[in-house]
Amino acid sequence: MPRRCHLLSRISGIFIGASLLAPLVEAQVARISPGIATGRVEAPTHEESVIRTAYARAAYSTQVGVVSEAALHSFTGTPIDNHVLAEKLHKQEISYTLSNFAVGNVEDILDKKWGDLVTVPQPPDKVLQFHHQTPTISDVGLLAMHWDYTSANWTDTDLTDPETSRRVAALPLREIIRLGGALWTEPDVIYTRYATYNGTVSFDGLTISYRSTAFFGKNSKGQEKVAIQDNVGGGGDLDYAVEQSFYPVGLLRTRMREIPAIQEWLNLNQSYGPKCVPGLGELCCTGSKCSVSGADLQNELSIPLRSSAESN
Repeated sequence: MPRRCHLLSRISGIFIGASLLAPLVEAQVARISPGIATGRVEAPTHEESVIRTAYARAAYSTQVGVVSEAALHSFTGTPIDNHVLAEKLHKQEISYTLSNFAVGNVEDILDKKWGDLVTVPQPPDKVLQFHHQTPTISDVGLLAMHWDYTSANWTDTDLTDPETSRRVAALPLREIIRLGGALWTEPDVIYTRYATYNGTVSFDGLTISYRSTAFFGKNSKGQEKVAIQDNVGGGGDLDYAVEQSFYPVGLLRTRMREIPAIQEWLNLNQSYGPKCVPGLGELCCTGSKCSVSGADLQNELSIPLRSSAESN
């Protein structure tokens, strides 16, 4: 899966001939604030729900990454040490807090400065970077499986010139879209709605607060596309988590599910609730956390592993 180009990569290239970070997605257990204010009773907007789910999936994906790597290494002769596994899970835990959502029409904010809509990092600012993996496991006699997960780390912002950061931040949104909007998701998408919000990301002992904006539009086929412009907590690739569930088929439909440590993790990370719709092969995301639904987990484990002959 190619990484999507982040807008600031395009803008900074225009100014200084260098691209800005375009991180990916990974993280483990997301904790997301319930809304704009404590005790809010109204239902979240469509835009807010989509954004919160994307961050929760991104956080879950790093957890899947740690567990998947441990399971894959166990197949090559490295047994899983539960204590080491727990330490790695903790180290890859990402906590997001999202708040103060405001939604509206893009045309109403075209003259707003980019720096009023998103935080534009300046050196020596740190930003969260994701690394996307899509492994394939070909177990003897069994159907090959591939799935997605991520890992994360802090890195320095790619904008090394403070003056470039200030110039980018001063551009109006209409100019930002003209210069780089076609690179957000797909070239033909027309963005008509937006959601601004405050974000706080905590990872590996560091916590940073910032501003972000997500843009919503449709491509020529009428499909919704979302461009999450978060320059601190995960970059433009967070919009990949809008479309990718990170459902861990590799842990559920291979011999990995028979490893005791994997069994324990799967059992501890299952969800129940009215939003959990089984049978779709997607994560169940309820507020602050994404995981496999309890019904899907039991169903997956009850189905015998498929042999490679069954695919013919």
